[in-house]
Amino acid sequence: MTDDPASILTPHLPISAMDEHYDINAAKTSLEQMSKERMPNHLQLCKFDMEEGLHRFVQPTYTEYPRCWKLTYLDNNGGIEEVVLQVQGIITGSTMPPIKWPFKIEPCQRAYFCQSAALTGFGSESFADAIRCIEEIHNIFARHFPEESLELWNASSSAGYLTIDMANRYFTPRSQASPDQIISSFAIDPDGILAACTTDGTLVHTKDNSVEYYEHYQEGEKQQYEAIDPIKFRIGDIAEAQVSFIVIHLKEQKYKMLIVMQALTLLDSSPLRVHTNRRSTVNMRDVARATRKRNPLCRPPLMTGPAPIRVAVSIDTRTTPPTQRHVREHAARRQLTNTPGVG
Repeated sequence: MTDDPASILTPHLPISAMDEHYDINAAKTSLEQMSKERMPNHLQLCKFDMEEGLHRFVQPTYTEYPRCWKLTYLDNNGGIEEVVLQVQGIITGSTMPPIKWPFKIEPCQRAYFCQSAALTGFGSESFADAIRCIEEIHNIFARHFPEESLELWNASSSAGYLTIDMANRYFTPRSQASPDQIISSFAIDPDGILAACTTDGTLVHTKDNSVEYYEHYQEGEKQQYEAIDPIKFRIGDIAEAQVSFIVIHLKEQKYKMLIVMQALTLLDSSPLRVHTNRRSTVNMRDVARATRKRNPLCRPPLMTGPAPIRVAVSIDTRTTPPTQRHVREHAARRQLTNTPGVG
């Protein structure tokens, strides 16, 4: 890794998409239901510190490529595997590919350029358990470093709700990359911007830098996952992230734990669709009111008493039969015309 604390940037948390029309309670209920459906999976982050969780079997392991400590476990064959856990939440912010022009990041900052996401649970129980388990993972790491040398980890906050920030850099310094881990091309780079950042040879894209994006489908009892373009994700969607945990060395014998995003799966976009429909309906009403305000012809007549009766009525009897009122008005006009001194 790097000794720069900015190696993985904190994602922005724009929550403007969740205005008064977004049903937070409905999204929270859906999220909790989806989390419960996945509880039998022992790789659930919220189960990490439970009796059937992985906390008893993990340990930090130092790796040279890249230079960091990873949370690992021993597989059935005695090999060391990185722990990857799952957490479900509502997206409150993200920076995902594709990267489009104009690309304004400075060359010296390209090594820290990353794709990221932030999830919240809107106070759901399973999400609160996930945050507690991250704190437990931090404690496991802390016991492998000098006391108080590992920076504290705290959940972020967005609009009053706790969030989990996760990210993954696009690049690794070539000096810290194993040759067999280097990927020659980017899965999502339509304008060639990411590839252009590696032309000088100092940065490479590795398997550790890649993030996979999926959408989940439920067909009866069968579950399917389809690879998708990350541009499909929106703030307010319910998603499942697969994350790993690493510690990097900072300056002056300080260390920092980072949450690395490995994959992101779109579980449900219906809360955002309902929100969009509600906001569109309100916007149409606002447009109608604004149109009436600008155009007097569109305004309803201002009246405090009975509606006024028009004195002159033009009737085309060829297409519309006259009413009794029209007959009386026609007779009254004839009487006025035949009156001496009138007309």
